[in-house]
Amino acid sequence: PMMRELFAPEDLALMERVRRAFDPDGLLNPGKILPGDGDGHAPRPAQMGGMTVRADAEGPWI
Repeated sequence: PMMRELFAPEDLALMERVRRAFDPDGLLNPGKILPGDGDGHAPRPAQMGGMTVRADAEGPWI
């Protein structure tokens, strides 16, 4: 909701078009969306059952 206060609707629409152009499948930074769909929040892939999380204590860690 804060983005709606900072940017004009036209600017947000442009940001959404650019995001879709670079990430048409919505794979990059899932769950972080631009305002426009409801309250500006979306379920994360793990919440939707579309992601398997694996803990690897050995690393590699960056």
